Amino acid sequence: MKMDRGIGESIEFGVLLSILTAGLNALWGIFFLPWGLIGIVFSLLNIFAALFLNQGKKGYANGNYKYSREKLKISAVLNFIFGWILLGIYTYKLYMVVDELIIKSHLIRNIEEPAPIYASPKIPRRK
Repeated sequence: MKMDRGIGESIEFGVLLSILTAGLNALWGIFFLPWGLIGIVFSLLNIFAALFLNQGKKGYANGNYKYSREKLKISAVLNFIFGWILLGIYTYKLYMVVDELIIKSHLIRNIEEPAPIYASPKIPRRK
């Protein structure tokens, strides 16, 4: 996922989108009173998704990518079900970016310097 912004800023934008979705769900919950309870519940669950996204952002900022991945996964599931599908897709893409970072971090290894070919042998000392 190529983004002009950094991943941390994209997660922060996801938090804002999740709060906006919570507001819209609360509005349709208030105006459609027979079904209003469902809108209010959806709004509360969107707020929980925003909190999980915020925790994922803090984990990413601290360099704890596995913690961030777990929080983004929970948020993506909540946004798919209780938010709009587009918000769920956005948070899922953020989850995939952090997951790729974790995979790439396991692939990078420290390069060991080769031993010199014609090194002098080590002679043991007498006791």
